[in-house]
Amino acid sequence: MAMKSTGRICAALALLAGACGTASAYDGPVYEHLGVYGLALGSDRDLAVRANRYVLTPDRLTASLSVENYGKAAVTSRLYLQFKPVTSWHSDNAGAFALDVPDNLLGASATLDGRDLDGTMRESALYRGIDISADLAAAGIGLVPFRIDTSKADPDRLRALREGGIAGRFGADWQLDLTYAWPVTIEAGKTSEVRAVFKPILGAFVDTLTIFDYEPDKLQLGIEGPPVSGLCLTPGQEQRIFALFGAIGGDGPEWPYRIRDYSVTLVAPAQGFAGLYDFSFRIEPSRPGDIVSVCGGDFREQTDGAMVWETDRADETVLTIHFIEVEDAYRRYLPKPEK
Repeated sequence: MAMKSTGRICAALALLAGACGTASAYDGPVYEHLGVYGLALGSDRDLAVRANRYVLTPDRLTASLSVENYGKAAVTSRLYLQFKPVTSWHSDNAGAFALDVPDNLLGASATLDGRDLDGTMRESALYRGIDISADLAAAGIGLVPFRIDTSKADPDRLRALREGGIAGRFGADWQLDLTYAWPVTIEAGKTSEVRAVFKPILGAFVDTLTIFDYEPDKLQLGIEGPPVSGLCLTPGQEQRIFALFGAIGGDGPEWPYRIRDYSVTLVAPAQGFAGLYDFSFRIEPSRPGDIVSVCGGDFREQTDGAMVWETDRADETVLTIHFIEVEDAYRRYLPKPEK
């Protein structure tokens, strides 16, 4: 797949992953995920989306649409992969991601019936609802990378940006919107699969699950973290977590997990659709013994630890996903797999 301007943009995403706030309700050196909207088509003239498929692991998200052209002529549309807006940077996270990154950090690609598609990355900048893309360009400042060196910018225009708060004391402070777009042509009378694949940028919590000896029956997120209920654990998942702490033993608090999060906003795949039909979504853990919990949607945990959508239809909704992963030093305490 050929993707234009990817090198500049993906260098930005490496910074943006840690650039805009906290994954929980308290402050600290935490990295926020770069969320994504569901896959969508542009023109839907004579096109019908017959199926929606999603598979997510910590290293890869695959989304596909089965698209039927029920008309009498080929239809050219666009396949869109839109990311959540990045609104500001968080100084604790500034050094979390290096500028020296691969040309395509997300590894984003798209196919039509298995054939690679050529696409572009579109970006725009907003500050307090005002489109400032042209202002930045006039000052000699590109939209990406986000945390940019302004030393070579036009002095007068840079001064105006600073007066407006756009180029702030700690760096860029505008909202950056990023969207991939691939042209697709569906032949008349044919049903085709369009697919997009990329590497998700996950967030990381400051603190993680633990149990203190003065409240041995209560899970906590750190010392003063947010309620554990925000993880949306199932009763079975809580039991497995308590069992791991029981196997570890000891008098002091232990920290056997790390928590990474992500979000997917399910959207109708084209205009005129009230939801997503013939829908499937599978979320897999990194390794056996790890836990996937989901806030939102209609998921059920499988015996292999994956979360699978139970019905064949979905409404537009936000899914907040937690990958609760056992640290290497504690994996010996996990139950042995049954033979």
